[in-house]
Amino acid sequence: MKYILSIIYITIFIILYLNTNNLDKKLYCFWTGTNPITENRKHNLKTLKNTGFEVILVTPDNLNEYILEEHPLHKGYEYLSQTHKADYLRCYFMNFHGGGYTDIKEINDSWIEHYYKLKNSHKWGSGYAEKNAGDIAYGKNEIINKKMKENYSKLIGNGCYIYKKNTPLTNEWYEQMMKLMDEKYEELKKYPSKSPQQIHTKEYPYPLSWSEFNQILHPLVYKYKDKIYKDLPYVNTNNYR
Repeated sequence: MKYILSIIYITIFIILYLNTNNLDKKLYCFWTGTNPITENRKHNLKTLKNTGFEVILVTPDNLNEYILEEHPLHKGYEYLSQTHKADYLRCYFMNFHGGGYTDIKEINDSWIEHYYKLKNSHKWGSGYAEKNAGDIAYGKNEIINKKMKENYSKLIGNGCYIYKKNTPLTNEWYEQMMKLMDEKYEELKKYPSKSPQQIHTKEYPYPLSWSEFNQILHPLVYKYKDKIYKDLPYVNTNNYR
């Protein structure tokens, strides 16, 4: 009996250890095009070190270093706009690598306290609380939209966050994104993005709406709201283009 209990305790310890230590102090941001980074964003990149994280700018030149052989990019990735490629990658990286993500915007606060708070807890993620219902990425499902609008204060924003990798939340996020890519693949081949911020128009029906990838995350954050901290500092959203 003592032997069995010892095995159980060891197993529990290993599970808890893995759950609290699958988080690296790395901050990923993405520049998915071959066009030069703007001067404002060059400035903002320099401020990201204020988080205390190791800042990693992922570009087409180094992207393959982070793509896992067993989880290649979706075959439709090449047809996405630069904006949607970044949306795709933030999901991919949070699920398979974990750590921090941010838009390339000015950050003047340290994230170290929030990093260790998350790392040493059984929570899965940390972000900034949404300020109003108008910031939510709404989709076509009006029932979900209504619930998100009513509960916006329980959600975190899409601009920056920290996630442990390979949690039920990030797994579902990735699975839903890949399902969406499968559904849109034929139309993406037919109407691939022609500009960095391609949108759907009558003249050119690029098949993804502006916030279509981001629409996946908010309902999942609400579903797992008890697993998310909502006190990460806000970023400066002025003059970032």
